[in-house]
Amino acid sequence: MTSLLTPEIERAETVSRRTDAPMPDAAVDGTALLRQAADRVAPVWPLEHFVAVNPYLGLLEFPWEVAAHRLARVDGGRVTMPRTFYLDGAPAAPTPEPAPVDDAARIPTVADVYGMASGRDWSTMVIEWTSTWAAAHFDLRQAAWSSRAQDGDSPYAAWRAEAMVDRRPELLGVRGARRLVAALPDDPAALVPLALARLGIGAGELELYLHRLALTVPGWVGVARQRGWATGLQGGVDDRAAEVVAVRLAWDLVLHEALGDGAARAAWDAAVARAFPASSAEAMSPDLREELVLHDAYELAAQDRLLAAISTGGVAPTPGRPALQAVFCIDVRSEVFRRALEREHPSVATIGFAGFFGASLEYVPLGHAHGGARCPVLLTPRHVIPESVAGAGVDETSELLGLRLMRRRAAKAWKSFRVAAVSSFAFVETMGL
Repeated sequence: MTSLLTPEIERAETVSRRTDAPMPDAAVDGTALLRQAADRVAPVWPLEHFVAVNPYLGLLEFPWEVAAHRLARVDGGRVTMPRTFYLDGAPAAPTPEPAPVDDAARIPTVADVYGMASGRDWSTMVIEWTSTWAAAHFDLRQAAWSSRAQDGDSPYAAWRAEAMVDRRPELLGVRGARRLVAALPDDPAALVPLALARLGIGAGELELYLHRLALTVPGWVGVARQRGWATGLQGGVDDRAAEVVAVRLAWDLVLHEALGDGAARAAWDAAVARAFPASSAEAMSPDLREELVLHDAYELAAQDRLLAAISTGGVAPTPGRPALQAVFCIDVRSEVFRRALEREHPSVATIGFAGFFGASLEYVPLGHAHGGARCPVLLTPRHVIPESVAGAGVDETSELLGLRLMRRRAAKAWKSFRVAAVSSFAFVETMGL
């Protein structure tokens, strides 16, 4: 039988085997492994200055085929279209619905295995507990009732302080959860050797397991990565995203100690043996190999069409004036709307427009300690410009500052009156909706 593997795909399997090879426990750096797992997840920008990010940003160090194999193994995900897309005449074929994640193919977590053994959906509960904590911790003062620990504090320390007094896990069946959380190490990096000792996962495989845990809460890991983006641009190190991964690892360790009776431990040991075979040569599935070959052919055909179009000297201009011409930002989020609009009628035309605008400075309004960047969010301002009042003396500036502070305090008090747990009822009674 003729092999369908291209040299790149064969290299993907070779690199995957080398990456997954066991390492001596003494060589394990807990901080580095947590950072590496967090860096596999792309950062997520807030809606106020959203940026479309390549979802594979954290896998850029790998060739395409290696990244495809890794995602299929770690999370059961896929980077190609379904086979029918290529065989039915892509790109003329309609875009199919996204394929569901293959739960059986992904690396199981402790929550997954113990959930199947007990009939309780521990995976969903752990994700919910982690997410509700993260929503409070990374809140930017929007919530009326904020967490005592805020974004600048250590996420792991903040989670541990709250989890030691949270009774919800115990009420749902996690025996001694608060005691087990209190027994965890203060340093999140120390969780890594603890996991090696208790979970039975080798040092070489733990990096894949941490990647899997990061992908159970990708949104919050992505938020934490974005918060540390500016620090990284300035050459610093921000471990908030790594500590979110540590929080997720801590929950698995707590579940393992609280729920790991004889049957559950046996199920976990069997799951580890299946996920990480002794040979460490997890072969790429035949389906994935063939889909990667089909995708290579699809990409080459697209390149041929592009080169043919360029070599013909361009497309002749459409005669006459279009009934509608719309200008769209060159952005993947606009592409769906642009194509849909052009399909509505032949007389509709669209064009693209791109550019980054602004100045490399941060403008700080009067009375504020920090301001806002006046440049694209992917850049760090090099200059800080504080607001001042031209021709005003010290007394006039102080008076203006006092007026602004008074307005801010009044607006804050009004907001508290509207949204507070008790006064919100009085607000609706007097002011209406």
